[in-house]
Amino acid sequence: MDAMAGLGCVNVGYGRKELAEVAAEAMERLSYYHSFAAVANPYAGPLAAKIAEHAPKHLNKVFFANSGSEANETLIKLVRLYWKLKGKDSKRIIISRDFAYHAAPSPPRF
Repeated sequence: MDAMAGLGCVNVGYGRKELAEVAAEAMERLSYYHSFAAVANPYAGPLAAKIAEHAPKHLNKVFFANSGSEANETLIKLVRLYWKLKGKDSKRIIISRDFAYHAAPSPPRF
């Protein structure tokens, strides 16, 4: 699931005081935390469990990223590791759409 931060961050509306208060309370406890090196924070575990409850049973792992580029970089590394563990580490080609947001743009066509 990609929440597409720019499109998803205002789906609850603008200027909602109760959301600002909850965000401020959470940031007083923990303003930033990375999700690497098998570490967690008080919010990630319960949120991951809620997301997994709504996903199909075989999709029960949740990985949080701070940005789309971080999510894509992690995905590429996981896919390469997967194929390496399967003995097919020559599978290294990544396909993306032309002008995809996190992919290199195609050369201009004349």
